[in-house]
Amino acid sequence: MSDLYTISDCQPGEMCVDLNQKGTVSGSLSGVTTLTGPTGLQDGKECSRQATFKVTFDKLPSSSTGLCHTDIYTQRRMLKVQMYFSDKYRNLWMFNIGDSPSNDGWSGDYGDTEYEAEIQAVSQTVAVYANNVNRTDCRAQLLYQYNGATNTSTSKVNVWIANHYLKVANDNGLCERNCNKCLYGLNGQYTPGSINQDIHVAANRVVAGSYRNGYGLCFMKMSWVGGPEV
Repeated sequence: MSDLYTISDCQPGEMCVDLNQKGTVSGSLSGVTTLTGPTGLQDGKECSRQATFKVTFDKLPSSSTGLCHTDIYTQRRMLKVQMYFSDKYRNLWMFNIGDSPSNDGWSGDYGDTEYEAEIQAVSQTVAVYANNVNRTDCRAQLLYQYNGATNTSTSKVNVWIANHYLKVANDNGLCERNCNKCLYGLNGQYTPGSINQDIHVAANRVVAGSYRNGYGLCFMKMSWVGGPEV
């Protein structure tokens, strides 16, 4: 599928990242900052460029009650990330999206914030790990695991992220929605040393560094959407 998606497919309101031949970022999105990359291809492998991004969310309106917002998400309150994969080469760390700037997979970070929830794709498996707020209920444990979610019969994975909310879907039948206090803190929650309104998106590596890397993610789109059905 890597040859079907190019920067020319980028639409208004989208930020698009070519991790294959061009290695370019097209479009801009309010609240999204490119931190690194796209780098060069790793050993010439297709779809192996790496990049990282910081995404800042708006706080929910004061009228929003309950654990997860139930009305339309306006402004910068729900992020959709669309990811397209190689039909030839894919292995190891293809994406990692975490609350903490030092998320590095398997629920790890360097203690920057207790809000350290993360989702990762390693080879054929997508896994979601909890935050570690108050080090009580959530305890940075494995929350959800989707075996085969990124195997070679899958060409596309989408995720929708909001405060305490995550939806994961692919083009091979997976569609899981979860509202959970152990997920991302994106509503200005205070923990010692941090105000939590950001996530970090890493392509073909983990957020914290390129020491855990992979290949197979060819193209990525990010956009702000009004809900998980968009």
